Amino acid sequence: MFTHAPGDLWVQLAQLPGHLQLWLAWLAIVSFLGPLALIRHRLARVVLLFQLANAALGAVLGLSLGLVRLLGLSHVIFWTPMLIVVARAIPSLTRNSALGIWARVFALTILLSLVLDYIDVARYILGERGPLVPHSGR
Repeated sequence: MFTHAPGDLWVQLAQLPGHLQLWLAWLAIVSFLGPLALIRHRLARVVLLFQLANAALGAVLGLSLGLVRLLGLSHVIFWTPMLIVVARAIPSLTRNSALGIWARVFALTILLSLVLDYIDVARYILGERGPLVPHSGR
């Protein structure tokens, strides 16, 4: 069913430029560890549900296609409504609370990532379908 092994994807991710690896690490911190630390709040639990769906689709895309621009599709599908949910909640959150600070940082991070993801998906649709890093082979 899948044409790429999970190990291949980890190898490809490790070959990304350092600034992209840092960005991915930041995304993991703000979108998984942040909500886990704030799990008692409904908003954090909602974000985790969106993230689980995103991870599932991202894994299917990655294992099927490899590390290509279309991987941003899972973000487009799940992060767009997630960002709307978080943005709508922000005005009611205490600015200096842990939840309020995280939600603002999270929304800004996801907004920036979504801009890049929409561009990547468009580029894929327009024909840029090659791997983001050279094929490492098995």
